[in-house]
Amino acid sequence: MKAVIDIGSNSVRLLLVDGVDKSKYVKITKLAEGLNSSGRLSFTAIKRTVDAVVFFNDFAKTKNAEKIYCFATAAVRGAINGDEFVLAVKDACGLIVDVVSGNDEAMLGLTGVLKSLDGGIIDIGGASTEITARFNGKVEYSKSVNIGGVRILDACLQDVEKITAFCQEKVKEFDAIPPVKYYGIGGTATSIASVLQKLEVYDTKKVHGYKLTKENVDEAVAIF
Repeated sequence: MKAVIDIGSNSVRLLLVDGVDKSKYVKITKLAEGLNSSGRLSFTAIKRTVDAVVFFNDFAKTKNAEKIYCFATAAVRGAINGDEFVLAVKDACGLIVDVVSGNDEAMLGLTGVLKSLDGGIIDIGGASTEITARFNGKVEYSKSVNIGGVRILDACLQDVEKITAFCQEKVKEFDAIPPVKYYGIGGTATSIASVLQKLEVYDTKKVHGYKLTKENVDEAVAIF
């Protein structure tokens, strides 16, 4: 049994894999809360996220995990005090956090979805969004931009006009995105798919492969 703990900007996730079956668990900790305005991870956000990592580390051991991998993304790599968080995790449970770069995060997403096939991924997280595209067997576009659900909430609260203006300005950083078939990954895409299907309980089988279009994404926004 192997375990992976993914420390995101909005949630901490645990994946357990034994070579045949896999199981997933999640805790919402909002590590990036306040990061957009302060540039720092808050004490309370660090504490609740470290607590989640410790819980998953202990739980994985009860499942006889032989190896536990732990990595973090945008919130930790972009925070002034990201190293404090890494040290806090090590002190709490001994795990070494691998802080993944924006480019590596984009490539991991692409490889996880498509392996070596052509196509692209859009990964909207809590503090960053990655768009990566491969065609003719070659990665032709890969970019990570500091925009995500938690950052948007911090910057704009529930003000729709501010959210629209904020997003329009940030997405300019992506420039010209290649026209390939894209797959949405991460919590934002799966949440939209869940809302559109009116799922009261999250169902991976119903969410995986669900097709998102501009029209039904607009419909989901109207529901929110």
